[in-house]
Amino acid sequence: MVADLTLLTPEGRSEEYRFIYKEQEVPAALFMPNTIESFNMDSMIVFLVVLIIAMVIFTWACTKVIVPMIARLRNSLLVEEGPNDNSKDKQEG
Repeated sequence: MVADLTLLTPEGRSEEYRFIYKEQEVPAALFMPNTIESFNMDSMIVFLVVLIIAMVIFTWACTKVIVPMIARLRNSLLVEEGPNDNSKDKQEG
């Protein structure tokens, strides 16, 4: 890895330096890991496991609680016609 450095002296002159590093000798200030490398793998695995558990719980809640509630609500909104109902359909027939 090559690092180029340009300094401006108080007299107004610029000085240029070139540093050549082997891979293991790169200073930490120059080496910037990408975003994925900066994550701790243990916490990423824990996050994925918690996400999977949350999705399973959400799926269970939808199938066992929320969907039956919606079905009961829809069934309670259905209105049956009584025997004394005088609708236009019955009068025509």
